[in-house]
Amino acid sequence: MRIEPVIGRVWAIVAAAARNETGPDRASPSPEVVAPAQYGASPDSPASPLQNALHRAAAIAPRQRIVTVVAAEHRVWWQGPLWFLPRSNVITQPESRGSAVGILLALQKILERDRDAKVVVLPATHQVRDEEILMAWIRRAATLAALRPKRLFVLGIDREAGVAARAYVVIGRYDNRGGFETARLLETPSSFPTEKPSERRMLWNSGIVAGAAAALLQVFKRRVPDLILHGEAVTHGAARGEEYSAGVSRIRERLSGIDFFRHVLQGQESHVRVLPVPRCGWSDLSVVGSGDGPQRVDDDVPTPHGLLRRLGDIAWRQPALKREPLAPTRD
Repeated sequence: MRIEPVIGRVWAIVAAAARNETGPDRASPSPEVVAPAQYGASPDSPASPLQNALHRAAAIAPRQRIVTVVAAEHRVWWQGPLWFLPRSNVITQPESRGSAVGILLALQKILERDRDAKVVVLPATHQVRDEEILMAWIRRAATLAALRPKRLFVLGIDREAGVAARAYVVIGRYDNRGGFETARLLETPSSFPTEKPSERRMLWNSGIVAGAAAALLQVFKRRVPDLILHGEAVTHGAARGEEYSAGVSRIRERLSGIDFFRHVLQGQESHVRVLPVPRCGWSDLSVVGSGDGPQRVDDDVPTPHGLLRRLGDIAWRQPALKREPLAPTRD
């Protein structure tokens, strides 16, 4: 698979504040302390999921444009891996009660420095067998975000038996411009509509999303305008010398438990395009045993792999991706 150059000024947001416990880990301060999923060791990888997410981020952006969201209670685990980042690029939350606040605070920090930024959000709880496949599609998403600044791009992962994940994305028609329309974003397994979508069109929602920072901010404004106002108050207060962590604490007390996909992006599928990623041994380590929201491990997947291969080939071979004009267009 060819390496596609990323165009534009790409920023990476590494979301690592989740509270998902997996079990005692060698990186824990004591055997009794349970490491969150993003910091736990794996027999399949010498690096933690957070370190792997940082490697993905570093493949598309320099360290000055990598912003990481972490929880203060996890400091013992993240202070080592984040040594190479500027302190201003590490957003520390008192605790995690939902992904939307962390993403928004990182986004507003980025927009203060770069109004034309293109952003890729990378969850820090993923385990991947074939990084080359996933990285190729992350690069493609970042490129499309620069070429199509009014759309967001979500990576949908071809489902595999025994793989744990939290949500589905149902793909619609190919839009002839490098992506597929999003028919629906669904939690699993309880939020299926009366008529379950075709299994052949259902992919795992990886939680990886790319888009222009301005477009990402707009989806927040349409669904949670109060969150925008509180986030701006925090960043403006920090600019006046007020303690940033105190502002984050206040915002989380008032607006906690807001999940980015469930509470912000669901219902705005018309603004989202899906990129179908072939099987790459992807799994979300935050799901099993987390007790946080819907979860599912597929044991009998009806294998849409052949269809996914064809869909992926269509998107990947899209000829001559050209930058779209910023004048009003249908996109």
